[in-house]
Amino acid sequence: MSKTNFELQGIEHDLIDRYSPVFLGKGGENLVYEVPGRGVVIKARVEPIRKILLYNFSQNLPLDTFPSEIHERSADYLRKEAARYNQLKKYFGPEHVIIQREYVMKIPMTEDILRFIFDGNPPGKVSEVFTIVTVQKRLKAIEDPNRLGIMSGYAENNNVPSEIYQQITSHLIFGKNLDEKLEREHLLQIQSSESLRILLESIDSDGLLRECLQELITKVITFTTETGEILDFAGEDNIVIYKNENGKWNYSLVDCRYPRTKMVEETKTILTKLSRGEKIEKGEKNTLKNVFNFVRTVNGLAEQLGIHKRINIIPENISVDNLDFLEIIRY
Repeated sequence: MSKTNFELQGIEHDLIDRYSPVFLGKGGENLVYEVPGRGVVIKARVEPIRKILLYNFSQNLPLDTFPSEIHERSADYLRKEAARYNQLKKYFGPEHVIIQREYVMKIPMTEDILRFIFDGNPPGKVSEVFTIVTVQKRLKAIEDPNRLGIMSGYAENNNVPSEIYQQITSHLIFGKNLDEKLEREHLLQIQSSESLRILLESIDSDGLLRECLQELITKVITFTTETGEILDFAGEDNIVIYKNENGKWNYSLVDCRYPRTKMVEETKTILTKLSRGEKIEKGEKNTLKNVFNFVRTVNGLAEQLGIHKRINIIPENISVDNLDFLEIIRY
């Protein structure tokens, strides 16, 4: 679908008349709109729309209904997400976390967007739907062409050399041969992200950028170690590194909360199963893929920056030395 398919101009609706939202793009599970002249963006979650409409359809309810069963779960979700948002401010500092609020709202819906959400086969026609909406202060640095960011690739999705993959994974995740520093090119060959390459090349000639990144990565390690959560490095501009008005390097966490909260705990359970020779399911392989790429990226950056702390996700007293994780995750 083209960008015009997601525009809302011309729809008769109070929210459209009041805010005139302009579509910016699809970000993860969100449809993202800017409110001109107000310095905010609005992110409408796609998955709740799908779930609510399918539930209403299955219960023979009007599609634009917000059923009480979902209302209770939504209220609980918003409470937990507010706590997670405050947790980010605690670990990274409120000055580094974008101001935002989340609500359950009834929003206008078009046929084009509905077809997109349901892959061309929506359960019916509807002009309004309920979903979770995030109202967030717009970060000016997003428009800076010289901004940097941390965006890790998914190694297992690419044609990576098995030997180097095993070497990098053994070193950065399982703590093998810690007295030997990995070659940067090998790290970038596995975590193949252009933004990561640009970031690492930039710190070679900019000591202040290096200091800024050292502070950020140290906080990420502490955050994951103490909370058991990972951050979402998969999306562009989830974490933005930029020069502020005074020319000093700064960083902002824009959209980096990972959807699930117990990823480290789940990974330890999966690794324990593998150490016992047990098979794992597709969803467990996806967990390993997401956590491994996050940890390789963070620990790899820590090593390049001379930071001694590392994220440790390995349970005690297990042995997985003989396992081919590239094959396990892929197949």
